[in-house]
Amino acid sequence: MSSLSPPLRFTLPARLFHWTIAAMIVLLYATDYLREAAERGSALRTTILAAHTTIGILVLGLTILRLGWRLHAGAPAPLGHSPLLRFAASTGHATLYGITLIMPVFGYLRLATRDQVTSFFGFPIQSVTGKVPWLYDIAHFIHGEFGEIFIIVVVAGHVAAALWHHYIIRDDTLRRMI
Repeated sequence: MSSLSPPLRFTLPARLFHWTIAAMIVLLYATDYLREAAERGSALRTTILAAHTTIGILVLGLTILRLGWRLHAGAPAPLGHSPLLRFAASTGHATLYGITLIMPVFGYLRLATRDQVTSFFGFPIQSVTGKVPWLYDIAHFIHGEFGEIFIIVVVAGHVAAALWHHYIIRDDTLRRMI
């Protein structure tokens, strides 16, 4: 085997990035649910929002590192499926990368455009925008119910595709990421 041939599975760092970001997305949904359940204006609600924000910023940072790692280390070659399946996989992965880059930015903008201070591990992050109602409306739409549903649909499609490959097609697509 040549050292130039593509790997058969994703590298350990790529797998760690994938599963850590996946776990953090679950935590983001959990903190959002808990925040909504907490009383408005309470210290608990503020603490939960701070945790949600910190996790979101970590997802952004890990996604940037993950993309850098992918550019450096590459990815396994496609398993030889049809061009349509390869296109669907590429589109799905690009959408997932886009979500993990864009959602944290709009989460920050959702707070910043109301001139609210947010935090990262307790360190304050000031608003860079001040009050900008029209931008808040956009940020609220993207990082609100629409975004929540969109992420669920895309992630569910990703999981369904992985399970379809594993149980129906019976190829090594899923095994390459575990």
